[in-house]
Amino acid sequence: MKVTKEPITERQLELSDLRAGESYQFRVCALNAAGTSKPSEASAPVVAKDAFDVPGKPGTPEVKETTADSASLEWKAPDSDGGSPITGYTVEMRLSGETKWKVVNKDEKVSITYTTMDLTFMKI
Repeated sequence: MKVTKEPITERQLELSDLRAGESYQFRVCALNAAGTSKPSEASAPVVAKDAFDVPGKPGTPEVKETTADSASLEWKAPDSDGGSPITGYTVEMRLSGETKWKVVNKDEKVSITYTTMDLTFMKI
């Protein structure tokens, strides 16, 4: 199918409105006063994907300080931001030996350091 309504004069074209996950191939025809050429060979198949990937895994949190009801954490940023700046982190905790994790910063974006309060239910 044609992807441009009118011929273009540049030898490059950025396409939009592709469907993520679909495989595409492309070919080109040249035009002049005498008509239209046969199409080029088809490009190698490519799969459309989002412009960004999810970020890499952050470093293991390190507990910097604890009190009776709080812990101060710090971790390293991921090696990859997935092509888009990291805007925050979700911090989870669980009791040692338990299987269920709980998000401790539901309505709050955090940076690379974070202090969580109200740890009275934790076993140490």
